[in-house]
Amino acid sequence: MLDFLRQKLELGDVVVMNDKTYSELKLAKVTAFTPKKVRVSVYDDRFDRNEWSTSTQLCDSCQVFKVDPELVTTYLLKIAK
Repeated sequence: MLDFLRQKLELGDVVVMNDKTYSELKLAKVTAFTPKKVRVSVYDDRFDRNEWSTSTQLCDSCQVFKVDPELVTTYLLKIAK
């Protein structure tokens, strides 16, 4: 399955996606695939939780794009307290 930038998506990839209200971008981790959609676990940074959500959501692969793992690690270290 390909993302918005036509990069191949695999299990465990970190992607950027819109939240449910389309008001901000969120990090999410690919947890599964269906024949037409991608199941992701969203990174929860609300209320200083800073963890991957245990609930998942479905989205179209064309609505996400894969992010370089080094950039994700750097970002997560910067926001960690």
